[in-house]
Parts: sequence; structure tokens; C-alpha cells
Amino acid sequence: MAGSVGLILLAASGPAMATGAGADSQESAGQCSAGTGWRLEVEPEHGGTKIDWRLRSDPGSGSWAYSISAAGDVRQGVATADEDGRVEVEYLVRSLAAGEVVQATAESQ
Repeated sequence: MAGSVGLILLAASGPAMATGAGADSQESAGQCSAGTGWRLEVEPEHGGTKIDWRLRSDPGSGSWAYSISAAGDVRQGVATADEDGRVEVEYLVRSLAAGEVVQATAESQ
């Protein structure tokens, strides 16, 4: 995607990746192993960049260990899926320049 800012899925079972959104909201979505779906969105907000990562799996799928890196900031944790099998992690980082990468990975616990 030379010359543009966009989101890139590296592999079906690999990390979700995004580049700096600049002035626009950017989103990518895909499927991981076992039919689990994901969505990664980066968008300008309050002078920074909002990272919104969502995972949807089977109801009762339990906990997921996640790691999200953006602008030199790495967030890691364990999130429990709700009764519908959804997990959501949101946070704000400094404004991302074009080409800066956001990467998200998760593993079922």
C-alpha cells in the first residue's frame, strides 16, 4: 500500500496490524484460528490516537491474554470474554505518524 495509510493483516493466524491513521480513522478485521474474529481500529481522538481492539469468539470462551503495541507503548493483560464471547480493549496513545505500526495479538487461556 505504498503512498497510503492503511491496515494490514499479515496472516490469518498472525497479529492484527495497522499503520498510523493520520487524520483519518482506519480499521481492519479478519478471522483467526477456530473461527474467532477480530477488529482493530485506530482513530484520532483528544489530540492522540484511540486504539480499539475487539475479539469475538464462542460464548463462554473464557479469558484471553492480549498484547497491543502502538507508538512505543505496549499494553498487555488478560481479558475475559462476556456472555456473547466478546472482548474489547480501548486506550489512548500519542498521535501516530503515518507509517507507525499498531500490532495486536491474543491467545486463549
